Amino acid sequence: MEISLDLLQEDSEGHAGIAKSPWIIKSMFVMLGVYRPWVNKYSRGQPVVNKDEDDRPTMSEKEGLLVTVPTTGARAGRYGTVGYGGCRSNRATTQGSNSRRLKRSLPTGLLAVWQAALLAVLVWDAAHTTENTWGSEGQTLHYISKLTFLARLAIPLVITITVLLLDVLSCRNFKWWLILHHRFINRRMEFLDFHETRVHEVLAVVCVVAALGVGLVDVCVITVFLKQSDWRLVVRMAVWCLAYLQFGTLWYAINLCKCSLQAEFQDVCTFLHDNIEDLDASRERIRRARVDYKALRSFSSTYFVLHASISVFSLAAHVYYTYVISTEWEEVDPSTLWTVVMIWTETVFFLAVPVACLGGVNIDHTWHLFQIHCCPARRHGNEKEWDKIVKYVREADPHKTGPWKLVILFTVVTLFGTLHLANQNPHFYPAPAVTNGTAATILQRLMNVK
Repeated sequence: MEISLDLLQEDSEGHAGIAKSPWIIKSMFVMLGVYRPWVNKYSRGQPVVNKDEDDRPTMSEKEGLLVTVPTTGARAGRYGTVGYGGCRSNRATTQGSNSRRLKRSLPTGLLAVWQAALLAVLVWDAAHTTENTWGSEGQTLHYISKLTFLARLAIPLVITITVLLLDVLSCRNFKWWLILHHRFINRRMEFLDFHETRVHEVLAVVCVVAALGVGLVDVCVITVFLKQSDWRLVVRMAVWCLAYLQFGTLWYAINLCKCSLQAEFQDVCTFLHDNIEDLDASRERIRRARVDYKALRSFSSTYFVLHASISVFSLAAHVYYTYVISTEWEEVDPSTLWTVVMIWTETVFFLAVPVACLGGVNIDHTWHLFQIHCCPARRHGNEKEWDKIVKYVREADPHKTGPWKLVILFTVVTLFGTLHLANQNPHFYPAPAVTNGTAATILQRLMNVK
C-alpha cells in the first residue's frame, strides 16, 4: 500500500467529516476510537482556511492516504493552506506541543486500556473453557464452538487496540493501521452526504440492534433457561455484549469507507468528463482514489478471509451437532435445545453482518462499477484520450494482487478440521459446571492427555 506515514502531524486533527454524521454514528466511532472529541479541544487556535477555486480536495503525489502536507509557517488543509497568526519561540512551541500531545494521547490510551481489559476477559474465558473441556471425551465440539466464538469477538478488539497504541506511540513501522486511523476515516466521511439519504443511519441502527439482540438472547438463555447466575459468568456475558458492539462497529466503519469510495469514484468520473484533455491530471485523480481503494480492499479482504475461515469451521461443528440432536430428539434436555438456538443466533449474526456491510464477500464490485462508468463516457468525444484513460484504469486494476496465501492456508485448515468432526461422539449441552480454573490445572490436563 502506498501510504505516507510522515504525514501524521499533530496539528491536523480535525473531525469535520465525522462531525456532520448522525449521533449514533459518532457514538459508534467513539467506541472504535476513530472519533475523538477531546482532540479538537486541545488543538491550537482556529485556523483560517483558504479554499481552492474548484473547492475540491487537493493532494500531492506523496500524500497517499492522508490529506495534510506540512509547510513552513503553515499547514495544508483539505481545501488549501491553513496558517496560524503570531510568532512563537521554539521552546514555547515545543512545550505547548508536548502538553497538547499528552492531553490528547491520555484519553486515547485509556480507551486502549479499557478495550485491553475486555480482551483480557475473553482470554480468561478461553483459558477457563480449555481447563473444563481439554482432554474430556465428547467435549471436542463444545471446545471448538466456544473457541471460535471467542476468537471472532477478540479479533476486532485486537485490531482496535493495535491501532490506538500505534497512534499513541506514533509508530512508523506499520501501514495497515492507517485504514482505521481517525484522520483517514474522517476524510472518507467528507465524501458522504448524511442529510441526503438515511441509508447509512439505518444500517448503523441495524448493526447496533443486531448486536444488542444477540447479547440479549445469550443473557436470556443462560440465566432463564440454563439457570446459571455465577458472577464470573455475568462478567463474561457483559463483555460478550460489548464485544458484539465492537464487532458490528468495525464492520460498519468498513461499510462507510466502501460507500465513500463509491461516491468518490462518481466524483472521479465527473472530473474525467470535465478534464479529459488533461491526461496527467486525470491519471493523478484516478491514482489518488485507487490508493484508498487498494488499502481498504487489502484490509477488508484479509480480515474477511480470517473471519470466514473461523466461521465456516464453527458452522460445520454446529451443523454436525444439530444433526446428532435431531437423531436423538426424545433424549435431549430442553436446556440443550435452547443452547443450540443461542449458538445458531450467534452464527447467523457473525455471518450476516460482514456480508451485509461488504455487499458480498469483498469490495471488488466497487472498482468494477467504476470501470463500467468510465467506458460509456467515450461517446462524448475525445476518443483517443478516453482510450488512454480506460487503458490506464485497466492497468491500475488492484485486483491482480490479493491475500491468496491466507485464503489457501485457512481453507486447508478449515477443511482438515471439518473432516475430523464426523469422528466425534459429542456430549449434549450444557457444558461442564463452572470451576476455578488455574494455569497449573490446565497444564496438568494437557500433560495427562493420551
